[in-house]
Amino acid sequence: IVSSSSDAKALNFTSNGAGITFDTNGRIVTTGTLGIITSGNTGIGTLTPTAKLMVVGSSAGVPVLQLKGLSGQTANMMEILNAAGALLFSVDNSGNVGVGSSAPTDKLDVFGAVKIGADFSGIGSSNPAPANGMLVQGSVGIGTTNPGAYKLYVNGDAFFNGSTSTFAGDL
Repeated sequence: IVSSSSDAKALNFTSNGAGITFDTNGRIVTTGTLGIITSGNTGIGTLTPTAKLMVVGSSAGVPVLQLKGLSGQTANMMEILNAAGALLFSVDNSGNVGVGSSAPTDKLDVFGAVKIGADFSGIGSSNPAPANGMLVQGSVGIGTTNPGAYKLYVNGDAFFNGSTSTFAGDL
């Protein structure tokens, strides 16, 4: 669509040899709002995207990316899949986040093992979490905001079930 530069509602397509850029108001495109370069990368807020989709914010006071569902939305708001199409991450329409779960039932629903802590994070860590288990570096407080020096601090009743229990120290 080409129009005169006096038409403020015009949408101009410019081919600059590096792809297609879009801009409004009939301006010469030196900085743009949307760019598709010859590699197929698309930039919103940039003319030089380095990924298939790159979004660059325009103001510190507004979100860089915002997704808004429809009234009565039943499908997930967002899903991230791997190359084989397997779900990696989802956000449902009530704000529940699923890691490996397409139907999270809580604010954070993780399918699989979890590691928490700087020394436990990262690919190739020497401390893999047990299947469907958890490794935590540091202290855990249940029913308290201050577990102090204890690795596990439970404020309230606790139940332990098992055939063997080993305790070190005072009970």
